[in-house]
Amino acid sequence: MGHARVGGVRRDDGVQAAGVDRERLVAALRAAGARFAYVHGSRVHGSPRAASDLDVAAWFDDPDSRPWTLDLPDVVDLVALDRLPLDVAGRVAVDGALLFDDDPPARVRWEADTRLRYFDEVWRRRAANRDFLAARRMVDVERVVALLRRLDVEVAYLQARAAQDRVALRADEERLSGLKYRFVTALETLVDIAQHLCASEGWGPPRSNADSVRLLGAQAVVHDALAVRFAAAVGFHNVLAHQYAEVDDDRVVANLDDVGDLVRFIELTSRWVAARQD
Repeated sequence: MGHARVGGVRRDDGVQAAGVDRERLVAALRAAGARFAYVHGSRVHGSPRAASDLDVAAWFDDPDSRPWTLDLPDVVDLVALDRLPLDVAGRVAVDGALLFDDDPPARVRWEADTRLRYFDEVWRRRAANRDFLAARRMVDVERVVALLRRLDVEVAYLQARAAQDRVALRADEERLSGLKYRFVTALETLVDIAQHLCASEGWGPPRSNADSVRLLGAQAVVHDALAVRFAAAVGFHNVLAHQYAEVDDDRVVANLDDVGDLVRFIELTSRWVAARQD
């Protein structure tokens, strides 16, 4: 009863050791609308202190749910999975012990999507941190220029598509697929530029890819409003790259209206790099 699946392995989830009645805990979560839940943190990792909380993360899939109002034992620290930032949700998806599961299809989708996005973000963050620690406040101009040229190629393609008939474009699966791919590569290139500049200039380190773009606004590489829009666009990239089958094609086509932001990014970033060489 005290062991749960973790990455295919059975592991003590720490519920009994925390002095919590498992059946009552699960019943309370179900009554509040939770579809599945995990135990995570030190109780699962096997390194709890005597006063450690029992960390529980539950999926409610309801923006109006209020899990903090549940009458649970004081030792239970409950969070809603569907509201967690990626860095926390990813650790639950990777290391959490499944407490109960009333909706296996939803749970499998959540685990697969969260792990995919988390591992992608972890790789980028580790690379950025390595660059940050190794940086000597020196921009690799050749690298940034090469990235800007690559971005310019993607933007030229997007501009050409933006000038075409939108209805016909929306109905053409082949062109629509190409459009999605070009949006992904354009935004990945933009993030690569942002991460490099943050590392070389000692800004941060950024907490996420979106944060690296926001930092460009804070450091006046681009305008704040533009940086905010691109930080939001990074979320659009994540949907395109990791939830391809669920993408709203109308939204993809509508985003062609914002290609001018990418043009402005290239102009402002090129100007900033040129000024650093003077």
